[in-house]
Amino acid sequence: MKSFWARSLELIALVGVPFGLLAAPAGAGAVDLEAIRTYLRTHPNAGSEVSAPEVGQALYLHVDVRANGASAAVSAPVRILLDGRLYCFGVHSIRPEGTTVWCNALWAATAGAHTVRGEVDYDHGAE
Repeated sequence: MKSFWARSLELIALVGVPFGLLAAPAGAGAVDLEAIRTYLRTHPNAGSEVSAPEVGQALYLHVDVRANGASAAVSAPVRILLDGRLYCFGVHSIRPEGTTVWCNALWAATAGAHTVRGEVDYDHGAE
């Protein structure tokens, strides 16, 4: 049985201000499922990446994840949280070279500071 450890990444978003990244500590185990970065785009898995959204702008939340140390794709749950609340989730096939996951529901940017957090294998149920 493979050993999995998950880590997450937060994207601090201030509407109208560029993003900053906060990485979690490195994990241990044979396969390290990692959330690499979170970001916003104008369309799901397409369109332009937006680093300084405008109030009211319609955007889609994305997270890039990868399965470090795996020889093939690993099935694992991925979720994206906005301001600490679940925005979307699902089980995805995560490739060693990386996989992009996004929410199909758009977010209309609001004024103020926001946190977008991507998590992979948050329930430690990866296969």
